[in-house]
Amino acid sequence: MGKAIDRKEFHDPENFGKFDLGTEQLNKTMTFEFDQAVSENSKITLSGEKRIMKEYTVGNGLTLTNGNQTVILTLQGEDYKHEAGQCFLGSCSFFDSGTVELTFYLKIVKTYLNQ
Repeated sequence: MGKAIDRKEFHDPENFGKFDLGTEQLNKTMTFEFDQAVSENSKITLSGEKRIMKEYTVGNGLTLTNGNQTVILTLQGEDYKHEAGQCFLGSCSFFDSGTVELTFYLKIVKTYLNQ
C-alpha cells in the first residue's frame, strides 16, 4: 500500500484516505513514498476528538528507507484493543516539524483470532 506524493506547499494537508486496523492485527504497515528525503524527525500523531492516542516517531513505529524517501508506519492492533469502533485522525509531519502535511483516518475494528 502507498502512493507517491510530490512535495508541495502544505497549507491544506492532503487526505491520504481511510484505513482499518483489526484489534488482533499484527505488524500492519502503511507506506508513504516521496520524491525527496523526509526529515529524521518525522512524526505521525493519532488522535481522537479529545486526546492524542499515540505518537509514532522514527525508531518508534516509523521506519525510513530508500534514502529517507519512504516512510513505513507499523501498527499493532493490540495497542488499540480498548478502542474498537473508534476512528482516529492521523496527522503526519514528514518535512517540516510541527506542520501537518498529510492526514488519514484509522478505524479500529474488533477482530477475533480463530480458536
